[in-house]
Amino acid sequence: MNLIYSRSYATARIFALQHEFMPGDWQWLQDANTIRRNPRADVFKAPHWDANPHRAQIDEALERARKTHRLGSLNDVDSGGTLGVSSW
Repeated sequence: MNLIYSRSYATARIFALQHEFMPGDWQWLQDANTIRRNPRADVFKAPHWDANPHRAQIDEALERARKTHRLGSLNDVDSGGTLGVSSW
């Protein structure tokens, strides 16, 4: 599963279309529960991801998932790189 960390569902959808993700292969990272429901998912930080209304809770859940090795890769599109599990 690919989780798209963006400010809204609309921007996540645009990101998914631009990166040719198929329906069912991605979800908007709307809250911390999304991370818990999708262990080992790859996370893509779309432009303006930091405007997500649940950013504090999501960042905390991402850190917990990283520490317990239940997170796939973390891709920061703004910086153009893959941060990976051990680097985040």
